Amino acid sequence: MMSYSRSYVEDIRQDTDGGIYYKYGYFKAPNEYFVQIGVLADKIEGFIGAFEIQRLFEEMEKDKLVSHICFVDDKFTIVGSTDNKLIGRKIINEEAKTAIIENKEYGYIDKFYDENLYEVFVPIYYNNDKIGTLLMGGHSFQDTKHLITKVSLIGIATLLIILGIVLYAMFSTHDKNKKINKTSIL
Repeated sequence: MMSYSRSYVEDIRQDTDGGIYYKYGYFKAPNEYFVQIGVLADKIEGFIGAFEIQRLFEEMEKDKLVSHICFVDDKFTIVGSTDNKLIGRKIINEEAKTAIIENKEYGYIDKFYDENLYEVFVPIYYNNDKIGTLLMGGHSFQDTKHLITKVSLIGIATLLIILGIVLYAMFSTHDKNKKINKTSIL
């Protein structure tokens, strides 16, 4: 080892013996011995990739457009999620599993933490190869029901106000017409 650094981590490079790609790192001990470790590049990419997916999900969740986002592998296991409690769980809905196998989009209403919400499964491709399935859960129907109730009440109040204005206009016109008719008869 020619470096004076106490530790060093190299970029991924090809092994001189077998041609396999590794990421090497070493740590020097005080007695001039050192430990060198090589990790298969594929393992590192897979390990880092999981963090990238998790970070991407967390960024998507910030927009609050969905309740949760998960990445499902081909064995129906959730391997990444904005809800850490879901990681490692299996998809049990048979129609969703069939959609995952057949690389089709699928959606259904599911019970999630005691609330009904719509979940959508979408296959994800990278370089024309399927790498997994994205699962997105919408907000609960409770939020939608509250919104519908609010909009309905505002609509009813608006209609009542308009009806009141129309009735007032009708009665005032009717009263004015009565006065005009009385004065024209005299």
